[in-house]
Amino acid sequence: MPEGILADLEGVSQSDRTDLIAVWSMISDEPAILLENGKDRVRNTVMENVLNSRPSRLGSVRPPRQPVARIFAMKLRMTVLAAAIVVGLSFSLSPPSQKYRASVGSVSPTLVSLADGSTVSLSPGSRLSVPNSFGKQNRRVILNGQGFLEVTPSAVPFEVVTFDAVTQVLGTSFSVKAWPGASEASTQVVVKTGRVSVSGHLTKVLVNPGEMTTISLSEGTPSTPAETDLSSNLFWTGGGFYFDQELVDNVIKEVERRFDVRINAPTSIKLRRFSYAKIAAADAGEVIGDLAATIGVRYRPTANGFELYLQ
Repeated sequence: MPEGILADLEGVSQSDRTDLIAVWSMISDEPAILLENGKDRVRNTVMENVLNSRPSRLGSVRPPRQPVARIFAMKLRMTVLAAAIVVGLSFSLSPPSQKYRASVGSVSPTLVSLADGSTVSLSPGSRLSVPNSFGKQNRRVILNGQGFLEVTPSAVPFEVVTFDAVTQVLGTSFSVKAWPGASEASTQVVVKTGRVSVSGHLTKVLVNPGEMTTISLSEGTPSTPAETDLSSNLFWTGGGFYFDQELVDNVIKEVERRFDVRINAPTSIKLRRFSYAKIAAADAGEVIGDLAATIGVRYRPTANGFELYLQ
């Protein structure tokens, strides 16, 4: 369990912490990535055994009183932990596949060419798993991160599976962003051409060109597709950034992946929100300087990156 969450659960016994992990990992009750080759049965069996082993303790957990901001921060990190558990299971239990990872510290996306002629441009730090059966029995890939896909038309549906959604197309171009380790984790789909179907746990929506839908981990259903600024949402493919009321914590993570730096900031800054659009950024200092000026905080360079701090 990450040290940050352990600190927030100070005073809770180790066995109760184990139960809390189990409960939070059930936030995504039917994650799409676990619905094949019996992986859902493996997960459900494990979870059932954990919960049944301590039936009385779950109801007796009484976390210590915490300030509201700290409780919110703890909830975000616990949600992140749940998503990480789901994604970890998906990659460890997935069928034989070829895996790709875009290295951090790269301004340009990493291009992956698939057997059917389709391509996937991965942003730094993103991972793509392509089953060996791709193109033969199905056209399904698993994405952890952000990618822009240009899909070759075919009678076989093309599916992009993330930690909480499935995006299905026949032939189109679209962007998918799904960082399970993000605060307020969600899957975001932006369509450039064609039309795609985006499914959550119980419902699905059709997204047209120039529209976007989002599935949050907490809600599990796609939002009503709405028009969006297509060019801004795709700035990242050319080395730029676009954030619309994004938590600073997620902005920091994106800058770290893009420029391979480390950025420190207190929780009070990470929980602020930031809107920003830039076609291209030369270095991390440029983005962090803009961030600090916009939200009214200070920053300074460190040995391996930057530090944000209050005035």
